[in-house]
Amino acid sequence: MMQGTQAILPHAVCAALYGALAFYFWRRHWSDANDAATGAETGARHGIEHAALLVPFALHTWLLAGSMFGEGGMYLGVGNALSLILWLTVLIYGLGSLFYRLDGLHALVLPAAAVAVALPFVFPSTRALANTETLAFKAHLLISMAVPPYSATSAVNAWTPSRRISGAGPDDVPPKVLPRRYSIVRPS
Repeated sequence: MMQGTQAILPHAVCAALYGALAFYFWRRHWSDANDAATGAETGARHGIEHAALLVPFALHTWLLAGSMFGEGGMYLGVGNALSLILWLTVLIYGLGSLFYRLDGLHALVLPAAAVAVALPFVFPSTRALANTETLAFKAHLLISMAVPPYSATSAVNAWTPSRRISGAGPDDVPPKVLPRRYSIVRPS
């Protein structure tokens, strides 16, 4: 594990990258200037945005792996657990945005990831967990860490109106994402 300034610098860079992307997505996707873009410009911009998201995500992955897996086993403290949950949330939104238009949600997820990337440094795990080599523990850990991001995704999708997420009408959004007012059967 890194010590002192060497340890804080990668966390600060990753948090700054997530923060800059959050600011970009906030300005880009929640402003009226976005409506003037053509289809070709929008497609090219989405590709660049997805590539830009890979940089802080890869750095977050490296930092998280370094703080969780050390000499003597696996370290899973509160900081690592929260950082892992937000890492999985960014992964889910990143993959989901390849198939659905979830552009506006990046502006909500990335600031939380910017804070969470520093949590393993602020709240380090002091000792290795026991029995981390057993298959039962690994399965339990995988399930328990994968559930909160899916719950957060469901809660945000239920809370955010579909028109604000995608900029499209209710016909373009999967049925589970629709608010109650659109769940009435449409006339043929």
